[in-house]
Amino acid sequence: MIVFAADHGESLGEHHFWGHGRYLYEPSLRIPMGLVWKNRVPAGTVAPQATLLDLAPTLLDLVDVEPAFYLPGISWAEALTGGVPPEERLLCYQAHKGAVHGGSHDSDRARSKGLLAVGVVREGRKEILRVHKKNHLIFLLGEDPGEVRNLAEPGDPPSEALLTCLATVSEGLGNLDRLVTKKLDDETVEKLRALGYLD
Repeated sequence: MIVFAADHGESLGEHHFWGHGRYLYEPSLRIPMGLVWKNRVPAGTVAPQATLLDLAPTLLDLVDVEPAFYLPGISWAEALTGGVPPEERLLCYQAHKGAVHGGSHDSDRARSKGLLAVGVVREGRKEILRVHKKNHLIFLLGEDPGEVRNLAEPGDPPSEALLTCLATVSEGLGNLDRLVTKKLDDETVEKLRALGYLD
């Protein structure tokens, strides 16, 4: 079995941005993910959106192994072997200005303070909240794949689903802030800085 995936997409000038991690537009969220298993998984494409969280449950299901503990994703094994894909579900995403937390920078730069945006996607409808700017965006991806027509009206409140996503992400980031972490050595810090993970 061969699995190919990436950890993030990359913006190449869309919305005047080059890079990844700062926005929740499709170029950053859409990643390549493919699986080849000769004589077991037929060639094809699955249309509904999957996430990297689905990879482990899918692989374990394909080789008939029960996970030893809870995995947050869902299995696509049935869809990959000619069956019905899972139902569309609400997906929660976050954009963050820094992912490294290794005791190498000031405590006021905790992960929870670096949250830039949260977004939810279901059935082609994407809703984003830019957290500090209180900028609310809604796109219908089927009609507007370039995400240029914001359908949110000024003053429209975020949906319950988006607020739930924000609460879940904020709780997780707060838990990470309370972890005791090992201080990163200078060489590792410089490598992370060169990759853009530290300012």
